[in-house]
Order: sequence, then structure tokens, then C-alpha cells
Amino acid sequence: MARRTRRNLSDPRIKRIVRRQLQSSQSQISISTNSPFGNFLRRLILPLFVVFVLLLGYSLTVNSDLKFESFLSSFSNSQSQADPQNQGKDITTKEEITGTETQEAEEGTKPMIEPVKQKLQVEVLNACGASGIASTVTKYLREHDIDVVNTGNHTRFDVKETMLWERVKNTDSQRVAELLGISNDNIDSKMDPNLQLDITIILGADYPTLKPFKN
Repeated sequence: MARRTRRNLSDPRIKRIVRRQLQSSQSQISISTNSPFGNFLRRLILPLFVVFVLLLGYSLTVNSDLKFESFLSSFSNSQSQADPQNQGKDITTKEEITGTETQEAEEGTKPMIEPVKQKLQVEVLNACGASGIASTVTKYLREHDIDVVNTGNHTRFDVKETMLWERVKNTDSQRVAELLGISNDNIDSKMDPNLQLDITIILGADYPTLKPFKN
């Protein structure tokens, strides 16, 4: 069979037939590639190839991110297992510590507000008829941080000894008595909250013995 085929191919007539068949097949292939369908295939292959490359790159990126996250997770788990004292601690503890520090800092910056001590409210009444003595005592008391809210005359002018009347409870009457030089025996309690006063001073005929008149 092999010898017969070689003899047949050496025949010029057979060569021409084979050459025509090859030319016919090549022309068919060229016609098929230059046809509209062939052009459509060539245009479709390039976008499909680009899409395939993009999908392949995205898949590789996602897989690398997942591998990195799994690595971090396994590393953190191994650290927590290696240090059992840190187990159970989370970010809430850090937030609580930060909040406590912030609260302490804010409390440290707030000024301490001390209550303002109210001054003693006193009235001075002239009960002996001497001119200007009530004004002299008023000036003296105000110089010593005593609030004199009323100065005037008493209903009587025959009082011999200066008196100090307490109008409300828990007043600093002894301090005022010492300031003016009034004896503790002349301190009397005559409560009257309606007057809105702490102390009433009744200046008697012994006013020259008081400290405001000795200076």
C-alpha cells in the first residue's frame, strides 16, 4: 500500500488533483474567516478575553485578602491562648478606662464653688436721743463687714444701757457684742422672723463706753 501511494503521488495528474483540493480548502477557510460571522467572532473574542483576565485578577485579590484575614485571626487566637490573663478583656474595658480618665480630667478642671457666707443683717436704733450716734455705729459695723440694713430712732429715748436683741436663732450675736464692746448680760433674745433681720442694736445712754466712740 505504501509503494502504491508513492507511485500514485508521483503521477502528475494526481498532483494536480491534490493541488486543486488544497487550494479549494484554503479558499474556503479564507472565505469563512472573512465572512460577517467570522468578523463577529473576532470582535467577541477580545472583550471575552479582557473580562476573563479581570475576573481572574479579582478572584486572586479576594483570595489573598481572605488568606490574610484568616492569618490575622489565627495569629490573634494563638496570642490569646498563649496569654490566658488577657482572656476576657475586650475594648469595652479600654473605653471604660478612657471614660473614667476623661471624667476625672473634667472634674479636675472644674473650679470648686464654695457657698457664699451671708453677712449678718443688723439694724441700729438710737434709744437715748444723742445726735449722730446711730450713724457712727453703722459706719463702724460696715467697716468690719457687718451689713447694716436699717438705721434710725427707737420708740423710746430713756434707755440707759445698750442692748443687743437676737431676731433669729443661730446668729453670731456674741461676735457683734464683742466688736461693739457690749456685755453678754445685755444680749437678749427677741425673735421676730418677719423683720428679716439677724440683730437689733438699741443704743442707750452708755454709748460712750462702746468701742466705736473710744477711737
